[in-house]
Amino acid sequence: MTVRQTLEAGSPFDIYKSVLTKKYADFTGRARRAEYWWFALVNIGVLFGIIVVFFILGSMSDTLAVLMGILYVVYGLGVIVPGLAVAVRRLHDTNKSGWMLLIVFIPLVGQILLLVFYFTDGDPGTNRFGPSPKYITQTWFRPRRSPSRPATWQSCRCRFPVLPVERPRSVSPLEL
Repeated sequence: MTVRQTLEAGSPFDIYKSVLTKKYADFTGRARRAEYWWFALVNIGVLFGIIVVFFILGSMSDTLAVLMGILYVVYGLGVIVPGLAVAVRRLHDTNKSGWMLLIVFIPLVGQILLLVFYFTDGDPGTNRFGPSPKYITQTWFRPRRSPSRPATWQSCRCRFPVLPVERPRSVSPLEL
């Protein structure tokens, strides 16, 4: 899945679906903060929904409660691998090894440090885990001026943010 396709996916559920299907066990590459946090948020929502239905149906019938409990366990086991994969890719975006997930076993300090890594913006350029998913490399041409030769065109590889930043509109004195 390319960066363009990820952005065109748009909704959190599309990002969640792409993590569960196309990137199920992909521990290579990098994941943006949005991909990680939307996956986590939708995952928590689905688990919460299953728990609510479990308690509602559990009050009606023991058989339905057992079925919902089985569904909860199957879903929980099914999202372990993509959850670990997106967490490793998120650490890769901050130029950290996936083995840094093991710091979660250090009481309190490990969890806080891991949250800091997850909230940290990724490296803007290419790191040892690949190119940045936040920036697209585009080729454009600009004039090269030389004192001895007239202007010629040269190729320039530049990085532009994927989501363009809106420039503030200038206001004329007449509009004030």
